[in-house]
Amino acid sequence: MFQGIKDAPQVKAEVSSFMQLVSNGDLTNAYSLTSSQFKDSVSPEDFDSAMNSFKAQYSGFQDQKQTSFSVEAKTGQPTLYKYSGVVTYDNGDKGEVTAALVKEGGSWKILNIKVNIDVKRMQQFQQPTQKSVLGASTSN
Repeated sequence: MFQGIKDAPQVKAEVSSFMQLVSNGDLTNAYSLTSSQFKDSVSPEDFDSAMNSFKAQYSGFQDQKQTSFSVEAKTGQPTLYKYSGVVTYDNGDKGEVTAALVKEGGSWKILNIKVNIDVKRMQQFQQPTQKSVLGASTSN
């Protein structure tokens, strides 16, 4: 428990850095914050494609606040830090982030991350569909 409290600022900073980098479109540096296990299963190209599909979850990231954590330390395995927080976006929208980080080379690295947002925010980022009738098009 004490280890989780001691590492909380570093973990929060890592999650915030990841979210800010993705929000800014700096996917190369965001990918560098992920764990080796993550990189073994997700190529840089697949990462870029996935992050571009989740613009609503990352665009306009302003800040996040940790709400809970748990730490798992098992013999022979890296320490796992499970993180939860509330995300604030530049337009005032809120979201929830959950992430798992592992300790690699003295630093916390993102193993997985998920950002939940409400439907209203998701709809703001949906691309309008094009309907074409005899050469005329309209957007919904």
